[in-house]
Amino acid sequence: MPGHAGTGGRDVIFAWEQCKLGDVYGHLYSGNTPSRKKSANFGGDTPWIRTADLNNGLIKSATEFLTYEGIKQLKILPENTIVLAMYGGFNQIGRTGILGFPATINQALVALTPHKNINQFFAQSYLNRHIIDWRRVAASSRKDPNITKEDVEKSEFSFGSLEEQNRISKLISRLDHTITLHEEKKRQLERLKSALL
Repeated sequence: MPGHAGTGGRDVIFAWEQCKLGDVYGHLYSGNTPSRKKSANFGGDTPWIRTADLNNGLIKSATEFLTYEGIKQLKILPENTIVLAMYGGFNQIGRTGILGFPATINQALVALTPHKNINQFFAQSYLNRHIIDWRRVAASSRKDPNITKEDVEKSEFSFGSLEEQNRISKLISRLDHTITLHEEKKRQLERLKSALL
């Protein structure tokens, strides 16, 4: 998919790079679940992200937290990391989130840490657009529906210049905001209709 930039009244076309996600992000990281038999693992200060925390947008809070003991075998991921659900129920596969704070993850998620040439919100939008593909892979290849780190690493990825990614991300953000406003107006009208009835 090409991008355009105006220069002196003419358009210069920049070809988008076609690659695998693993070529950009390298080997991806998946977390773990500390033993729940040890109460000392839970109830600390480190956010521990699970599939249920994913919202296909920016993750602003966590539902569980680990202690220093709980994170000993885990990696703390930086803010702006994309996390993708590999399993946790068929309808959860392919859901994403971007960490709004440093956190760690469980084994159902795979992490794409920030890359200097990639706008993470652009990459997340790209992943969100392919959620049906993720679920098709999960449903067709295994008895227990899931995808693997290798599936994600081998997935096709296309991107233009960072400037172009930034512009696209801003546009998508504005559209998402507009959609949210319209959805809220719809809910308000439905409540008014219900009250009138």
